[in-house]
Amino acid sequence: MEDEDRTFDFPVDEIWKLSAGYFWQANEKLSFSLGATLYMVGDAAIDQTSQGVRVQGDFSSNRFALIGGNLRYDF
Repeated sequence: MEDEDRTFDFPVDEIWKLSAGYFWQANEKLSFSLGATLYMVGDAAIDQTSQGVRVQGDFSSNRFALIGGNLRYDF
């Protein structure tokens, strides 16, 4: 993201993500799935003025993971 378009609510310059999923069918009625995503967001500098208030600073890069699963049984 270009410096002039960056806002304070999400101050990153780039986002990389890696996702994986797994599905397993135990039998005709039972199945299970699992998924995960690793987000890597780059560091960014911000210098923004809004309604007469100036916000300036540097944000470090961060990493976070999201994990979800699903168990399904058909009656």
